[in-house]
Amino acid sequence: FLEIIFCTSFSLRDIGVIPKRATFRKNLIETGILLLAGCFVLIFSKLILTLIGIEIKKKFIGGSLHGARVYLFTAIFQEFLARGVIQTSIKSLMQVKYQKTFGILLTSLLFSLMHLPFGFIFMLSAFALSIALGYLYERHGNMWSCAVLHWVCGYLAMCLYF
Repeated sequence: FLEIIFCTSFSLRDIGVIPKRATFRKNLIETGILLLAGCFVLIFSKLILTLIGIEIKKKFIGGSLHGARVYLFTAIFQEFLARGVIQTSIKSLMQVKYQKTFGILLTSLLFSLMHLPFGFIFMLSAFALSIALGYLYERHGNMWSCAVLHWVCGYLAMCLYF
């Protein structure tokens, strides 16, 4: 983490570690809306799968407090790498017409490939979440809201499906 910060030419504000004050309130509102939408989709899809008879997990058993803390660190680190380093680097290296969109798509593809061991459906879900996270990051330049969104949606998905 520290090596990446000190060995790149990006400032902490460039990679989203220090949020922009001007868009902080708007960022919180958009993060909250995306958070509610993501949780709704996860819970609704679990309900639909259960109603049609596809049981992935017999019941909601939740997760441990230790697991939540470990996953919080994982979500922060993954967002630092995906948004702060990879997406910012792709955007700055690619001088094309739709560089932000290209950066979001390429970063989302790499992000979803990191989730390949969990299965194809989970990988597609990670791709969709990553598109939303990339959009949020591009709009506000804040990796912390992306990390919170990643943590809540990812941990809820693990509790509901794995």
